[in-house]
Amino acid sequence: MPEIELTPMQYFILKILSSDKQNPIKGNILLQKIAFLIFQNFDVIFSEAYFIKHRFGPYSAVVDTISKDLEYMQYLSKVNNEYSITSKGLTEMSNYETSIPRKYIKILDETCDFIKNDFKSFNSNEMLAFVYKEFPEYREQSIVDNELDYENIFNAMYKSGKLGISKIAELMGWSLDKTYDFLNQK
Repeated sequence: MPEIELTPMQYFILKILSSDKQNPIKGNILLQKIAFLIFQNFDVIFSEAYFIKHRFGPYSAVVDTISKDLEYMQYLSKVNNEYSITSKGLTEMSNYETSIPRKYIKILDETCDFIKNDFKSFNSNEMLAFVYKEFPEYREQSIVDNELDYENIFNAMYKSGKLGISKIAELMGWSLDKTYDFLNQK
């Protein structure tokens, strides 16, 4: 059976999974949000992904469907709700890259590595809290927004080194002074 050539969106999903030393992505919420954050940097792909306001923040049916297609084609593996690229997926991705200028591959590699590395350790609530505060327009359809304790989530993220004081201040809309006092009272 001849291999089917990847679409650009399939390539992007595989690129996300191959980035950051091929570390897996834990869960659909993280996959959707990491894709959302990466695609923000690439207008054409972002518009093709068609992220909508959804129950758990930005959601793309395109990303969801393509992930399932890639799993069916055995280009990605989903085991225990962890998404990872397969050797077959790596081969197809490499074949696809022969038609792309090296400069663009490098830009995509760096963007994916940076964002995936920053967010891969977030749990679902941390990721949702971050995305909801960074992109508040995606909170409208949320079924969990009112259940998130942003202050405690961000305090725990600060203590674990996942977020710095200035980012928490920005996300909460606080001054650095107020954020410092908050983080040091708990």
